[in-house]
Amino acid sequence: MKVISYRKDGVEGIGIMVDEVNCVSLGSSMPDLPTTLMGLLNFEGDMEAAKSTIQGRPADFKLQDVELLPVIPDTPVIWCAGVNYKDHANETGRGHQDEPMLFIRSNHGVIAHGAPLIKPKISNMLDFEGELAVIIGKHGRHIPQDEAFNHIASYSIINDGSVRDWQRHTILFCPGKNFEGTGPFGPWMVTPDEFGDLPIASL
Repeated sequence: MKVISYRKDGVEGIGIMVDEVNCVSLGSSMPDLPTTLMGLLNFEGDMEAAKSTIQGRPADFKLQDVELLPVIPDTPVIWCAGVNYKDHANETGRGHQDEPMLFIRSNHGVIAHGAPLIKPKISNMLDFEGELAVIIGKHGRHIPQDEAFNHIASYSIINDGSVRDWQRHTILFCPGKNFEGTGPFGPWMVTPDEFGDLPIASL
């Protein structure tokens, strides 16, 4: 199942893609559900209910007729794993890391798929990085490794736009990762049953 956040006629909503072009409005199908993806993810079982409800329904609109929003517009924070694959680690001279190098992207830098990136005036070193976004849907702490995938609600992609010179101001990367308008997120999130095998996914 592919799910979008959108705005149409000034009203925000959740849509479920029928195919690559046509979409069903979840609000028109299930008006009692939360109206944001963040709200929907907070209630276990709602995603499955949404999937069963839209089966066989005709599309409410085409993707081109709405304004896409970031997949989860109101996410408070995005945790990121830096230098997270071997080639890039070797490229930077860091080599193998036993523990992930984590940093935070704040919500204000995230924009919708297709929205223009904003190049900051104070740097000529804006770079792009396509990344897999893993969206957590089930709460938990001290989760056993073999149960971790049970907490994943969906996957998406994000362009981790990086202002390289500002990124190097500190060891945590954060200054270069949080410029306004540098994190396109979407166009949609894909549930695990449709996403396929993670080890062979490519961006």
